[in-house]
Amino acid sequence: MKHKEFWFIYRWIFFALGLFVVIYQCVQIANNQGQSVVLTTEAAGESDPLYYWVKFFSYFTIQSNIIGFIVMGFTGWFILIERQSKTIDIVRLSATTYLTITGLVFHTLLVPFGSFIWDFSVFMQHTLLPLMIIFDWLAAPSGSRIKMRDTLWLLIYPVIYLTYSMVRGAFVHEYPYFFMDPSAISPVMIGVYLLGILGFGLILANLYRLRMPRPVVSS
Repeated sequence: MKHKEFWFIYRWIFFALGLFVVIYQCVQIANNQGQSVVLTTEAAGESDPLYYWVKFFSYFTIQSNIIGFIVMGFTGWFILIERQSKTIDIVRLSATTYLTITGLVFHTLLVPFGSFIWDFSVFMQHTLLPLMIIFDWLAAPSGSRIKMRDTLWLLIYPVIYLTYSMVRGAFVHEYPYFFMDPSAISPVMIGVYLLGILGFGLILANLYRLRMPRPVVSS
């Protein structure tokens, strides 16, 4: 099999898995059976259906996974037609960094301090899909060398997400993660956590960008 065809299939498997998991979770919510990590026990007594949907799509886990499978789907097609550019690689790097953070934050900050129902979707979104996209970034062809200043583009989405989460939380008195919740930790510690995650993401992206560019191999 040609290399570009392998990566096309690999990325579309990722796309299919990622999309399937989100659809699976949406069906659970529609059936009022959403008991995964994205719907905590506080939601159990909530009767407004909109609450479940807004809560679900307000998690970084869900958003980063959606970004991940969309990017993998498009870039799978791009690699098949041998379309490469720095912009595409920056978008790939962004998706890889976001999903890496999803996996690391879950396993290092959330699991030790909370209880979770380990089901299919939790494993897929926090372990398997992050590992798959990391492998894709490290092993798949890439046509450009990303500079340090290019990684600053990665901060746009996390900053928007954190701002949205804090503003929404101030109105509904509920935050997607404990390290954003002023009732759980001090504002100073919230700042430390958030700046730490942003800084770690930037460091991670700069480590990822050091991998050498490799052209698409057609045969």
